[in-house]
Amino acid sequence: MMLSEPRTGSTYLQSMLNLHFDVGCIKDILNDRYGPRADPIGDLNRQMSALRQPVVGFKTFPEHLAYHKLSLVEVVRRLDIRWVIVVWRENFLEMYVSYRIARKTGVWYSSQPASQVDTVLCQISATNTFIHQLVCNFSNRLNCYF
Repeated sequence: MMLSEPRTGSTYLQSMLNLHFDVGCIKDILNDRYGPRADPIGDLNRQMSALRQPVVGFKTFPEHLAYHKLSLVEVVRRLDIRWVIVVWRENFLEMYVSYRIARKTGVWYSSQPASQVDTVLCQISATNTFIHQLVCNFSNRLNCYF
């Protein structure tokens, strides 16, 4: 299981893991854009069971667990998860700039190199607020759903 916040490189890591012939990592089917699921853990289990690789997993964000009213512990126990990879970007400023550019351009992930250089204005107060909210939300989501 890969647990991350947006703009941390988790999609890139997922694609790198999927390049290995012994690893299969499914997309985040818990994402709220797919709507609520009657049996989200069952859906995850069925999709991972369909993979042929000996090591399988999935990527999700803490807010997607919250959307389905799932606890991290419940998911780990019911799916017999052996490892939880927490992806966190070390440089919060890069994370914030990446987030702002993605919001500005509407491009959240691309396997192609950027065709242009985008810039955004970063005010220190807005940057600090973003970082504070990110850390608090991540901690709160995990604490509330243990």
